[in-house]
Amino acid sequence: MGKLEDRDRPAEKERKSIPQRKSEGNMTEITSNIITFYLRPSTIIMTLMKKEKVIGEVEEALRQELGELQKQEIDKCLRMWRDFVEECDVANTRKPETWAAAVYYIFSDISFWLWGKVTQREAGERFGVSENTVQAKQKEIRNQLQIGFIAERYTPDRAIEKFKREMPRGIEDFLADTFGIEPPTGRESHSPADDEVYERFLAVREDLFDYAMEKFEDEIEEAAKKFEERNPFRSTNAGFVDWFVFDRESSEGTTPAELYVQEKGDSLPQEISDYIHRWTETEDLPYFVEELRPETGEIILTEPGSGKLYRVTDYSGSEQLEEERIIVTRLFDWFDGFHLSGDLSVFPEQIQPFSVEIDLEGIEVDPSEIDLMTPLSTCLICLERARLGKKNEFTDDEALEKAMKNLTPALAELAAGDKEQTLSHLERYSPLIQRSLERLDLTIEPRNRIDDLNEPLTDDLMEEWHHQASKLSDLFEDREHIVGNGLVVLLAKARAVEEERKVQGGDLQWSSERLIEDKNFVEEVADTI
Repeated sequence: MGKLEDRDRPAEKERKSIPQRKSEGNMTEITSNIITFYLRPSTIIMTLMKKEKVIGEVEEALRQELGELQKQEIDKCLRMWRDFVEECDVANTRKPETWAAAVYYIFSDISFWLWGKVTQREAGERFGVSENTVQAKQKEIRNQLQIGFIAERYTPDRAIEKFKREMPRGIEDFLADTFGIEPPTGRESHSPADDEVYERFLAVREDLFDYAMEKFEDEIEEAAKKFEERNPFRSTNAGFVDWFVFDRESSEGTTPAELYVQEKGDSLPQEISDYIHRWTETEDLPYFVEELRPETGEIILTEPGSGKLYRVTDYSGSEQLEEERIIVTRLFDWFDGFHLSGDLSVFPEQIQPFSVEIDLEGIEVDPSEIDLMTPLSTCLICLERARLGKKNEFTDDEALEKAMKNLTPALAELAAGDKEQTLSHLERYSPLIQRSLERLDLTIEPRNRIDDLNEPLTDDLMEEWHHQASKLSDLFEDREHIVGNGLVVLLAKARAVEEERKVQGGDLQWSSERLIEDKNFVEEVADTI
C-alpha cells in the first residue's frame, strides 16, 4: 500500500480545483527507506514461459495454498487473477510464484475478517519470493483492477458478512455509498455527549475549510505551486488543504484558521474553539508503526528520532497499515485520545529508519533542498552502496547508510551551488559511467552537465523507475541489481539531456530494456566496481 487518502476524515468533501499528485515523498530528515524501496534486491532468474502456462501455474499454486477454503471462495480469488491477465500480458513471467504471492496477499488483505492479517513478507515466504516482489506485483494488480480494502467481486461472502457485523463506527455511509454494504441493526452506540461534540466539531471544521477556500480562492493556484516546490512529506490533496488552512501565511498576514477563529470566535463554543487552536498546532511528521490492534482500532506509533510513543485510534488504518512502516501524517489530540488528522503517506519499506546527520554550518542551503532522488545523486549512491557491499564488511542496510553518509555532504554543497565535492565523487566512478554511456551510444560528458543530471525526478517518473526496478529484480543478483538501478535512471536522463528535452517515462523503459538485453555488461560493471 502506498497511501491511504482521505480516510477517517469525516465529512470531507471535494474542494475546489486543487492539484493532487501521488508521491512517495522525500523527507527533510533524509531516511534510508525512501531509496531502499527502489533498490532492495531479489534474486530471480528463470526461463521465459508462455502466457497460458503462466496462468495455469499461478492458478495451481493458489489452489494448493487455498485448499481448505470453500470452492466459492477459491473461485473469487482465481477470478481476480483471471481479470488481471485479461488486461495485462504476463507471458514473459520467469517465476509464476511472483504473481501467485501477490494475488494471495491481496485476497488475504480484502478477506481479513476471515483469517486475520497476512503480511507481504508472509505471502512471499509461502510462495518463495521476496517481500519486495510481492509489494511491486500486488500494487500493479490493485491499480489495474482498482481494488480497495474490500471488493465485492473478489471478497468472499463470509468475509463481507463478518465485516458488516464488526465495521467500525463512522464509516457506514461511506461503505453504503461506495460498496453497497449496509450495516446490521443493533450496533452499540457511543456516548451521546461525545457524539454531539463530534458532530458540532465536524460542522465547524467543514465551515472552516469552506471559509478558507472561498476567502483565499485567488491564492490557491500560487499556493499550489509553492506546495509542490516544498516537496512535502504528505503531497496529497488533503495534505495541501491542511497546509493551506493551518500552516501557510495568507495575504492578510496570518493563516486562514487563525483568521477564522478571530472572525467567528464569539459564535464558537469554547471547546470547539479550543480544538481548532490545537489543530493549528499539528504538523506533518514521520512516525514508525510499532504495533497494530485492529480489534480495538489502535495503532502504536513512535517518533523515529525521540522514540516518543503515541497510542492512536484509527480503525481503517489499523486494518490496512502494516507494522514496521514509516507513515507521515498529523496527530490530532481529540477528547478520547490521538487520531490521525486527515490522510497519510506510507513509506513502503519494512526497515528500521535512520537519519543522515548533516553539518550545514557554513553551507547556505535549506535542508529541504537536498534531494537524494535526482538521477545523479541516485546513481552515485547506488554505485557507492554496491562498492561498499562488495567488501563484505557491511550488511546491505549498513552499506546503504554508509553510502548516504559519504555522499550527502557533497549533495548538500551541490544544493548550495558548490560542485567540487560532487565532482570528486563523480571522478571515482567516471570510467564506469563513461563506459555505460558509450555502451548505449550516448556522448554527453557528465561532469559538464551536473546541473542537468541533478534535476529532481517527478512523481510519475519515480513510479516508472520503481516499475523498471521490479523488472531488474527478476534478472539480477543483489549487487548487479543495485548497479543496474542506478544506471537506469542516469542513462535515461543522459539520453534526454543529449536530445535537449525533458526526461520521460519512455527513457527509463529504454535504458532498462537496453541493460536487460546487455545483462553480461551489467554483471561485468558490478564485478569491477
